[in-house]
Amino acid sequence: MDPKQAQTLLRGILPLAEHMDVEVLSAGNEQYRCRVPLNDNTKNHFNSVHAALQWAGAELLGGVIWLDCQPSPEYLFLMKEMTIRFLKPAMTDVIAEAQFSQAQKETLMSTLKKEGKVNFSLSTQLKNTQGDVVAETEGQYAIRADRLTR
Repeated sequence: MDPKQAQTLLRGILPLAEHMDVEVLSAGNEQYRCRVPLNDNTKNHFNSVHAALQWAGAELLGGVIWLDCQPSPEYLFLMKEMTIRFLKPAMTDVIAEAQFSQAQKETLMSTLKKEGKVNFSLSTQLKNTQGDVVAETEGQYAIRADRLTR
């Protein structure tokens, strides 16, 4: 998927992505990347990228992968769980990076079509502009054929 197309879709679905000024850098070919800039909307009290927005940058990559799978609108995409380990302050823009292979995408879609639901894991590294890892995440996502109802 074209990164700019993924960015437009992501920002249309999630106003937070627009507020954070998230930029999708890569949205396919097994490499998924987005940039969370250090700016007035994302910085904390000591001028690093706020922890919650680092978490959000990593979490958004699951959504970019889902967009790259070209989902049907009847499916519901959910975050089940995510752990994050902060390694050092993010004093620059942060780049969230994850790998998700074509084989993983094919398994995901095949299972979803057969069973109407699928869970998948995604490991993400967040790096500063010098390439140092500032945080690492492990996320558990769920995709369901049914919509949530009240």
